Amino acid sequence: MKSVVAKAVHAFQLTEKYNAILFGWYFKGFELLRRYLVKHGLEINLEDLDFKAIDKEIEADKAEQAAQAAAVASEDPLVPEKEGTDDPTT
Repeated sequence: MKSVVAKAVHAFQLTEKYNAILFGWYFKGFELLRRYLVKHGLEINLEDLDFKAIDKEIEADKAEQAAQAAAVASEDPLVPEKEGTDDPTT
């Protein structure tokens, strides 16, 4: 049974789908690292990171971004504001 599973895992690792998934994980990880370094500067010690605190910070940032997106969506620039009546029929 173990050899069948090992062969299936190895076969999957040779596919393009596996490479795409792996690339996505690496890309997301590097993007998170870049954002963290931009936000906190280069003086941080990467060996002593508190991952629970980082996860909380990421969730707080996501919530803030969602709130900002909702605020921008409520201020729809495509809908003209009515200041007066420009309707010639009235």
